[in-house]
Amino acid sequence: MGPATTAAHRLSASPSCISHPTRCRTPRRPPPIPDAWTKVIAVCNTEMIKVPPPLVLEHFGTIRADALKEYQHAQKQLQKALVTYERFGQACDNGAVPSIVSNAMKVPTLQLLKGTPDVESTDADVVNLKGIATDTCDTARGNAADYVRAIYTAQVADCKQAVHTVKCADRFAADLTAYGKEIIQSAQSDGDVRIWDACILRLRTAFAAELTNLSYDFAAKLRSEALDKETKANAVATARTAVETSSAARPIEAILKESTGPLDKRIAELEKQLQSTSRPLASSLKADAKAKAKAPTRSQRRNPR
Repeated sequence: MGPATTAAHRLSASPSCISHPTRCRTPRRPPPIPDAWTKVIAVCNTEMIKVPPPLVLEHFGTIRADALKEYQHAQKQLQKALVTYERFGQACDNGAVPSIVSNAMKVPTLQLLKGTPDVESTDADVVNLKGIATDTCDTARGNAADYVRAIYTAQVADCKQAVHTVKCADRFAADLTAYGKEIIQSAQSDGDVRIWDACILRLRTAFAAELTNLSYDFAAKLRSEALDKETKANAVATARTAVETSSAARPIEAILKESTGPLDKRIAELEKQLQSTSRPLASSLKADAKAKAKAPTRSQRRNPR
């Protein structure tokens, strides 16, 4: 086996080692080829479109699996960013200063020495300076709130870009193209690096459809969770109202009796158990006392008559 044949054998055995050497040390089982890809490959073969070999397709599947994980993570990140943005905006719109701003910007509270006069309210200069500091902090809090809102707005925009279906599909196709180019150039230095482009374009279309369905599933899951929370909250509110209404319409004595009745019954049962167990215990103590009275003492055992 010559050098060229050996290199070709290594290439066909582990193509992922070319761009990702660390994967050769800890190989993982490639994910199965999805049904949509099987159909795409069948159509490509029918239309005489060049299809990558099985090992290359396996690595394409690994790239797809990683891209799906990144997309799902990006969807969760977007949800967190939206919740943070909406809560901050609601707090600002209601006239309140969010704690993230108020805790960072406020007039300091000083602990004066014992016996020192309260200059904060008696000294004119101190009172004036405190008023200036308070006004300055109020203005600064408003500016800081605008700054934080801008940060949260930009964060939401970035997260939306991360789940943009078209852009995600384009990045996926670019990763497939880059890997395929490495394989072709490693096998044939003068090979046509675009021979799989048509197939990759169709795989990209299938991947975009997959992302679209995932986005629908994620939106449906969020809506279902929101409805569950709303249903539980309504159930708790209804139960609380029913209890308050029923309690208000009944005498307080009946409510107290109903609340303490089981407890009084349990106390009576425990008292009966205590009485039943104390009688044998008292008899046992009396018997022990009589036995000790009849038993000889230590001096009697040493000096028997």
